Amino acid sequence: MTFIKLLIAGYIAVFLLAFVVIGNRADGMVVNGSYHEPYGFFNMEQKDPQACYRVVFGNAIWSAVGFTTAIAPIYFLGWYIFEPRPDEDCPYQTFER
Repeated sequence: MTFIKLLIAGYIAVFLLAFVVIGNRADGMVVNGSYHEPYGFFNMEQKDPQACYRVVFGNAIWSAVGFTTAIAPIYFLGWYIFEPRPDEDCPYQTFER
């Protein structure tokens, strides 16, 4: 029984370390001279209609992998699931990182 607890504690520690070190946080971007932050479902008021956004698939994957913790999906889907995108299909084409 002690081995199982130790194994679970090790799994949680490794997962949290990977979560912190490898977490794929979305980046902001300058579009037409103004800075645009990433947004999620909890801060959708930050979405700017003058910028095009895309889903950050790394954050979606981390949300699916860490769904048992309930912290990872809330963090990634709540605040960092969409980021501004540099794309030729977007009508606003002057992008800077």
